[in-house]
Parts: sequence; structure tokens; C-alpha cells
Amino acid sequence: MSNKVLVTGLALGKEAGVCDVCNYDFSWIFRNPSILIWADKILITKAVWDIVSKGTFPDDKPEIAKSMQLVFQMAMSEGLIEIVDPTDVITPKINNLIFSQISNDRKLLAKALPENVKNRR
Repeated sequence: MSNKVLVTGLALGKEAGVCDVCNYDFSWIFRNPSILIWADKILITKAVWDIVSKGTFPDDKPEIAKSMQLVFQMAMSEGLIEIVDPTDVITPKINNLIFSQISNDRKLLAKALPENVKNRR
């Protein structure tokens, strides 16, 4: 059995057409840096790898962006990074279910918090 860690964030759905947002969760590396020791692989999508490689996210914290770029480049050179294809999991059927759930959630939020949430679509 291997220990694999999936780097999450909205960018996971980019390649599967779920969203166009280009971010990823990097907080885990600050909260639990020991993951870099015990993980056999860190799984990321090509979209996340592209973001990390540019060293531009988060754009309001360039020092963090460059730090993450360096950490991921070093992890890649050590064979720790595995680039995965999200379309293997997010099929068109799953994509439709995700969008349906998003639509339902937006309606519920607008109903529950009408002063704070507005549906514009």
C-alpha cells in the first residue's frame, strides 16, 4: 500500500470542464509539512502543476507562490509528484451531477440568506 496525497482545490475541475478557477490548496504543506516525508506520491493535475510551475498563485502573496514553486519543483525532481488526469474520475455524467448540485445549492443559499446571496443566472 502506498501513501498518496491529492492536492485539492478548484483547479481540479479545470481539465474536466467543471470550473475555470485556477487555484489549489497549499495550506496542507504549512499545517503538515511532514507529509513531504511520509507521502510516496503527491498527486496533482496538469492544471495545478501549470499553476505551481509559474509561481504566481497566490498572486497577493508572491513569497508563498515562489516558495510553493520551489517545493514542488524539488518534489518533482525527487519523483514525489505524480500528475493525474481528473477526467478519469470526473466523467461527463459526474460533471452534470456537479453542476446540478451547484445549482441546487445556489438556490438554497439564496433562499436561506436572501440579503447576502443573490442568484444572477
